[in-house]
Amino acid sequence: MSIRDRVAMHVAVGEMIYSPKLNEAYMAFANGRRASSRFEKAMWLANHADFRKIKEYITFKLVWICSNCGKPIYWGFSGFSEDGDDIWYCSDECLHAHYTEEAAENKYDEGTLEYLPNLWEIGSDLRIKWPDGRRMIMKDKIVKYIMIGEILNSKEFHDAYNYFEGPNALHGKFRRAIWLVEHIGVEDLDCYFNFDCIRICSHCGKPMSWGFVIDDGGEHYCSLSCLHKHYSSDEYWTLYNHGKGNSYYTSWID
Repeated sequence: MSIRDRVAMHVAVGEMIYSPKLNEAYMAFANGRRASSRFEKAMWLANHADFRKIKEYITFKLVWICSNCGKPIYWGFSGFSEDGDDIWYCSDECLHAHYTEEAAENKYDEGTLEYLPNLWEIGSDLRIKWPDGRRMIMKDKIVKYIMIGEILNSKEFHDAYNYFEGPNALHGKFRRAIWLVEHIGVEDLDCYFNFDCIRICSHCGKPMSWGFVIDDGGEHYCSLSCLHKHYSSDEYWTLYNHGKGNSYYTSWID
């Protein structure tokens, strides 16, 4: 599974876990199967149910669902069906399953082939409620789900939790993964887990999956606000040099 697909799945599972409709969705697909936790229910749905049907119960705000193969995606072709509904295709293969190559060229141009997280970067001032009452920028929530997903799927999970002396009173892998993300620094966690799609902002210290790179990775900044604490707009554009420099905006979800 590619990093892009893995990350999209982590975020989709995170959204299901916090959805008020998770139990209803699980009951609709699991045929009486019992599960001991919300994490187990969400993982079962992710591995056994079609996301195109799951989204009839759960509203996915941070990922899109491919209209052909049904997997959660961050990148793909966007458009509208003949009925006016939103449609997304994750690849040329899925697009051409519904449209011939000639029809697709007429219907879609390069402007509709979008890297979807950038849509949230544009709307990054929009905030959503986190269960403990805080409000988080959408892209921060995405990064948090990515880290939790990488931790939960790692063979080093229990060793790391014990090493960092996580509280025994917390039961369930998902609760323990959240504790690690919220209490242990990313650089320390990186010794145990595969955070290849995470970088650390050189100003505020937040984890980030897309942002500004200075000097080919000498510095990273998660937002314009953090970037401008160190470089003015003119200084950054000089470093960018019309795409020929070693400073740029990028994503590590690829």
